[in-house]
Amino acid sequence: MDRFAPVKVSLALVLVAAVAGCSSPAAQSTATVASTPLATTPVTPAPAASASARIIEDAGLETPMVAGIYTSRLFKPALSLKLGEGWFRRDAGSARTLDLRRAPDGAAGVTFISGIDFLQCGTDPVVAKPNARTIVDAIRSSKKLTVSAPVAVPVGALSGIEIRVAGGGDPVPEEDLFKSNEYGCVLTVGDEPFPAEALWVMVTPDITRQFVAVDVGETTVVIRGLAVSGTESHFDLVLDLLADTSLG
Repeated sequence: MDRFAPVKVSLALVLVAAVAGCSSPAAQSTATVASTPLATTPVTPAPAASASARIIEDAGLETPMVAGIYTSRLFKPALSLKLGEGWFRRDAGSARTLDLRRAPDGAAGVTFISGIDFLQCGTDPVVAKPNARTIVDAIRSSKKLTVSAPVAVPVGALSGIEIRVAGGGDPVPEEDLFKSNEYGCVLTVGDEPFPAEALWVMVTPDITRQFVAVDVGETTVVIRGLAVSGTESHFDLVLDLLADTSLG
């Protein structure tokens, strides 16, 4: 199961179930380190939305989105993207997350995540406010994960770093939910690091995933591609989408 929870209510349900079936998690390192800053990526201001641009949040849920240019009134930094046929939304979205799915059943998709607050890999110290390079290097350094070499990819006028995490491994046992970082990495969007209640992005050996990390001024945006076995070509579709995406 992929435990990214874009809706807080959904995550709360996961946590309640986990607490009911688990003892208290083993003590984890509470030391927090700051990521090493990189040179700020120049940001090209997003072009003004044309009169024909649609608002993502005005599109219905579980409804195919008409192909065309879309902008978000919620997501920050400013986001606009060009969608082809076959996309729809399953979640309302927020200033920090935007999740788009592919027809027919939504098993494949792409999620935009703005500003990772904490990064935890294995038993290493918690990293606060990691930038794009820190996130990529930490995931690639995990001995639990099989990860492709990083590749520079365009995200509109910006340059992102893409990696792909091979799936096929054993899933995290339910009793070890609160120790998921020991099976790979956990990215947290919230006031406190995992396992505090927040939005979690799990990077574990069981599910094939794609990550593109890009620094947009002082904010790091992570774009996660999710595909099912045998449809990894979806990741190339995500790269095509990002090439026509404007952030900032």
